[in-house]
Amino acid sequence: MINRAFIHITGQPGEGKTTLIEAALASMPYENLFCVHAARESTLREPKEITSRNDPHLTRYDKAGAVYSMLYRFPAEGFHDSTDFYESVTISDYSDIIFIEEDSPL
Repeated sequence: MINRAFIHITGQPGEGKTTLIEAALASMPYENLFCVHAARESTLREPKEITSRNDPHLTRYDKAGAVYSMLYRFPAEGFHDSTDFYESVTISDYSDIIFIEEDSPL
């Protein structure tokens, strides 16, 4: 069993969510920290895990010291099972803390 903290940060664009995560990452350099930028997408039927290094959020997380980061996109409408999130490749791996920015897939 993996014992870790999930920290969900949400708010309006430009309010400093990513900056707050960067500061948290910098203050805990010896922890095994993951970052997830999660968002609902109306065009999806199934959740999608994306690890593109071209995304500005992932670039910022990585530069700030995240061990791993991903984009997690999930359906906006209908039934969404949070099991999909817990069984994603990133979340299945060990971490001490997972920061989730934007929408909550839980």
